[in-house]
This record gives sequence, C-alpha cells and structure tokens, in this order.
Amino acid sequence: AIGFIYLFGGLTPISSQVVVLYASVPTAVNTAIYAAEFKNYADEATQIVMMTTFFSAVTLTFMIFLANYLFPPM
Repeated sequence: AIGFIYLFGGLTPISSQVVVLYASVPTAVNTAIYAAEFKNYADEATQIVMMTTFFSAVTLTFMIFLANYLFPPM
C-alpha cells in the first residue's frame, strides 16, 4: 500500500493513512463463513482469520504509527 501511494501519489495525507490502515486490517470473518458454507477448507480459513486477528493487535499499532509518521496530517 505504501509503495502504491508513493508510485501513484496525489493523495492527501489522511487518504494515504486510510489506504495504509485499510491494507493492514485482519482477514474478514466472511472468509471463514464462505468457506464453511461452500464446504471448502473451513478449518483453515477459520485458523487464518483467528491468527490475523490475533497478530493485528501488534501490527495495526505499528502501522498506525508508521502511517502517521510517513503521512503526517497537515
């Protein structure tokens, strides 16, 4: 996301922060629901959702700091 912002540019600092944070959020629960509904790797999808949610406590905190540092509000 950061490379995309620097490559294409033209975004305001707040918009840049939103793009970085949106790309950093954990996998949606809908992934596990769809996997269970279609009976296609439901256990693996659930594990991925749980792992990304667990690790997001650390990674989102860091990404908020990084987005604020790289794209300070005006």
